[in-house]
Amino acid sequence: MTRPSSPIAGEHDRTTNQPVYDLDDVDQRILSALTADARNTSSPEIADKVDVTPATIRNRIEKLVSEGVIEAHRSEINYRVLGLLEFLFICTVDPNRFGEITDQLSTLSEVVQVRELLNGSHNLHVIAVVETQDQAEAIERRLTDMNLEIETISLVGDEQRTSFSF
Repeated sequence: MTRPSSPIAGEHDRTTNQPVYDLDDVDQRILSALTADARNTSSPEIADKVDVTPATIRNRIEKLVSEGVIEAHRSEINYRVLGLLEFLFICTVDPNRFGEITDQLSTLSEVVQVRELLNGSHNLHVIAVVETQDQAEAIERRLTDMNLEIETISLVGDEQRTSFSF
């Protein structure tokens, strides 16, 4: 994979017009360590790898959080081990309705993830976790009631994640 060049200070993302955060080598190495295993990686361990102090690592992480580079620290749950079914609903919606739809979806306790795509059809992915097929059908009806055009419904199997490295 070719590594993208560092953004220029003040540069904005072309798709969202949001400012691009300029990462230096230390930030990149911190993010690589956190994406590999945030739960079991301490600031002193990262500091040893990056050759800075643990306090520097903590300060950098705080800044990455405050700047929105790091958005959350969360646990990933294997719903299948709990006997639950995970469904992916691929929908098409007018992008001008993303905010409205996301607000409505946040009220559904079964919905655990919403992904908005910035172009084309099939631009809204909704993941819901339920106990039964009947509950999945109820979610489908709710999405239809929101005037979402459901393109595909899939039962999710295994998901593999890898760490990102700069």
